Amino acid sequence: MPKQVLKLGTHRNNRRIWLDKEDLLVGAGFKAGELYYDNYNFETQTIKLRLHDEGNRKVSKKTRSGRLAPVIDLNSTKVGWALGNIDAIEVHYKKGLITISAVGKNKFRNL
Repeated sequence: MPKQVLKLGTHRNNRRIWLDKEDLLVGAGFKAGELYYDNYNFETQTIKLRLHDEGNRKVSKKTRSGRLAPVIDLNSTKVGWALGNIDAIEVHYKKGLITISAVGKNKFRNL
């Protein structure tokens, strides 16, 4: 299962997750325009994104080298609420599912 470790950002006083690695997103089925549900879990410090035809969110797009590329931008108080006060996240990509979990401060700094 492909994964990546990313720094957790901040935008407009909210925690922000910006996923734009095209090969990982498309490999998991998250193409531009696809619908998905998001689930924020404070107890497990995870966020799960699950593809679904009736999802409440849509994979965004941006132009890269003249073609459309998928982008997932999670920027809300729910991100900070679910993940807590951390510096980094670990993102796991699986067909139809992206799992984002909190990473301790030391793990990110040792990469």
